[in-house]
Amino acid sequence: MSRGRHQHTSCGCRLDVGQVVETVGKQFPDVVFTYQHEQKGTGHAAQVGAQALRKFGYQGAVLLTMGDKVMEPPVLKALIEYFRRTEADLCFLTALRGASDGAGRILTDGSDRVVANLEVFDINKARWFGELERLCHHRRQIAASTILNAGRKYFSSESKLKLAAGPLWICRRRADRYPADGYGICSAKNRAASRWADNT
Repeated sequence: MSRGRHQHTSCGCRLDVGQVVETVGKQFPDVVFTYQHEQKGTGHAAQVGAQALRKFGYQGAVLLTMGDKVMEPPVLKALIEYFRRTEADLCFLTALRGASDGAGRILTDGSDRVVANLEVFDINKARWFGELERLCHHRRQIAASTILNAGRKYFSSESKLKLAAGPLWICRRRADRYPADGYGICSAKNRAASRWADNT
């Protein structure tokens, strides 16, 4: 965090809005911090920071970075210069595909225009359903434990597994076995998603 703050300052940024007050706050008394009460991801953290900026009456450009990622100053300077030169509404950086296998994906169309941001959660859900499709192949029923155990390979917490499972989670205690396609496990949509995940 401290290194990131130094990098941002060296690139001309004057204000950081973050949430790790105890770690960094003592070293940087000129920084304004906001508190994200619920950890709902980077997008939500940005909304919390934006609320604080509005209260200060700030109307300029905003640089949004993640505290657990390191960006070298030349890269950051190039991004800022490009943003100013092109007068873009939004400008962002991504890592090259394969540089971070545990990261989400930015999808573009044939003209390299951004069309979607897929989080790791979305990718893991697609991979899980792809595995379920293979498990369901030529079966009429599948055990609830088999479904959830397959999911645990892709989700580190029960809360994320619950969110990904949807109605499967709600019904998991009602029956020991499910119809193989009773909850849309092998639907065309999920088959397409699993094929996409296998190719990312």
